[in-house]
Amino acid sequence: MLETSLRVFDAPTFYHAEFLEAAGTRFAADAHYMGQNRYELGRISYILNDTVDKPDTVTVRIFNDNSEQVRTLYWTPGEFGFNRDYWFGDRKGVRSLRRPKPTKPNEPGTSQVLPGDYVLVVGYDDWTDSARITVEADPRLSYSMEDYTVHAEVVDEYLDLFGVLVELNDRMTDVEKLIGHFEDEISANKDTALSDELDSLKTSLNSAKDSLNFMQQWVQYEDDREESVDPPEDLEDIMYDAWGLIETTQGRPDAAAYKAIRRAENHVGKTRDDFNDWLNAEWKPVFEWASGVNFKPVEAVEPVK
Repeated sequence: MLETSLRVFDAPTFYHAEFLEAAGTRFAADAHYMGQNRYELGRISYILNDTVDKPDTVTVRIFNDNSEQVRTLYWTPGEFGFNRDYWFGDRKGVRSLRRPKPTKPNEPGTSQVLPGDYVLVVGYDDWTDSARITVEADPRLSYSMEDYTVHAEVVDEYLDLFGVLVELNDRMTDVEKLIGHFEDEISANKDTALSDELDSLKTSLNSAKDSLNFMQQWVQYEDDREESVDPPEDLEDIMYDAWGLIETTQGRPDAAAYKAIRRAENHVGKTRDDFNDWLNAEWKPVFEWASGVNFKPVEAVEPVK
């Protein structure tokens, strides 16, 4: 079919179109015109030669004109021959709090990339090919390139902050798993000579679990009751409030967005410091005590930087 195993085609220009829904009942008023070619996405077409083994995953790396990698996509080809997949025009983001650590390559996306030219490097196994795609701003908008750049800088600040929160949440989950591990070891213990010590250790583990759960509920409130409840504001809410204000525009965020980021920054910083203090003052002695018992060895959880 082809002399090479992979061929990627230059993509059509992609516009960061800004949409505004009309008030009232939600429906696509122009649905008659919604065809397969009417995507507000970057359409990337490529051909896979049927002389090679079909890959499970095609990797797409996207670079800006400064050769900086802004996004990585992972696609599953539908078939040999012609394939088409889509890029939302987004850049690398941060995993959400509600998603566990990925077990396979998976990069979340976030806000839009800056208008400009981008290189698409598509590959699988040892085969790669590249093409270009141009991202244009919505011509109906009056934002300058500086406006888009300022917006991107604010997004960078937000992502750095959210990354700290995700790491903080991961460390709390790691401690929670350690507590569960030690509880299982205590339950499985057959040595009656250790009964009194293990009873005391179990009490300390329960106390640590309660204080850890208090911090976890502040980061991300969860309630398993079936009836409707009005959940309190948590750190996740504060972060998403800031994000909503940032993303109300493609241009410069307003004063309310900056105020929301400063509020989120203060809360994340304090929560990180509180967790690190708890880790050293309350959890470390319990962990060292439990590790000193003849249990299966485990690694300690380090503070969040």
